[in-house]
Amino acid sequence: EATIAALEGERATPEQRTATAALIEAELASYGYAVTRQPYTSFADHSGLNVYATLVGTERPDEVVVIGAHYDTVPGSPGADDDASGIAGTLEIARVLAASPQPATIEFVAFDDEENEYLGSEEYVFRFRAAQRTVLAMAALEMIGTRCNEPHCQFPIGNIKNCFQVSTLGVNVGDFIGVIGTTRSIALRDAFVAAANAFVPSLHVEWGIVAGTGLCFSQTRRSDHLWFWNFYLPALMITDTAEYRNTNYHTAYDTLDTLDLDFAADVTRATTAWALAMAVPGPGDDAAIAALAALGILGSASLRSALTVRHSARDRASAARSTRSRYSPAPGRRGSAPRSPTERGGLPLA
Repeated sequence: EATIAALEGERATPEQRTATAALIEAELASYGYAVTRQPYTSFADHSGLNVYATLVGTERPDEVVVIGAHYDTVPGSPGADDDASGIAGTLEIARVLAASPQPATIEFVAFDDEENEYLGSEEYVFRFRAAQRTVLAMAALEMIGTRCNEPHCQFPIGNIKNCFQVSTLGVNVGDFIGVIGTTRSIALRDAFVAAANAFVPSLHVEWGIVAGTGLCFSQTRRSDHLWFWNFYLPALMITDTAEYRNTNYHTAYDTLDTLDLDFAADVTRATTAWALAMAVPGPGDDAAIAALAALGILGSASLRSALTVRHSARDRASAARSTRSRYSPAPGRRGSAPRSPTERGGLPLA
């Protein structure tokens, strides 16, 4: 709550975004991280700044689990749900895990310019690939603070043939967190569902899987996971579904007092457990278990059952570890990767 309150307010002008980046940098530094500032200049001399902290892996430092959210807003909106809630979740996960490095690296990213053609995540992914690092998994926390419990408070989302598949048809109550991935991210989806069921059983999870890079259903591409998908990298969007539920989306009424903070906390707990599963903790990793317990994820679960579920999620993630980008833009360009056969028309969803 305190983090969302500190962030709440329009974050659209260069001055506003600079001040917000400084706040996030200071918060990450207070957890003991060496914070990286990633400035960039785009079209018409537009400048932006990503801020991130890295929990370096003990065994495979170049294999990375990315957790991120965007800190900018549209003009005129205080952006409590969009996306101070996602930034608050990212910062809380960074805080809890600061003293618990895992075999793989976990990176916590505050993206700039999501509301401006996703320029911040474009820059991040471009530099990430240039450094020849490997994405094990990415999660974009894109609005995690709105929940509603009345019938028809949620616009239902259905299947689209050869394009999009949902876990449950006709859901019109917005009491769930949405997990959106591509056919290349099914292992990540399975691990998130397993982590939520084991560690946050009260959290209702629904999922959607889209073909290719989501071009057949563009709404699935509307956050910073977009640039990971463009290069066929495994990524999820974790979302309360934005305007499909939140009537305050992109308005002056997107304020802290409209959010369900218990819901946001549960999503953060589930994402923490998922991130640890993706980073492949070993069977003797008591520090990771302690991190989960510190966040209140474990509840009454025994150490044995916790390890069993985490190792099950690890097995599901084995395919993600072998995933590599097969396409690159032309030298010196950052354009979208070539369209896959699925997007050209017709591989059915797995």
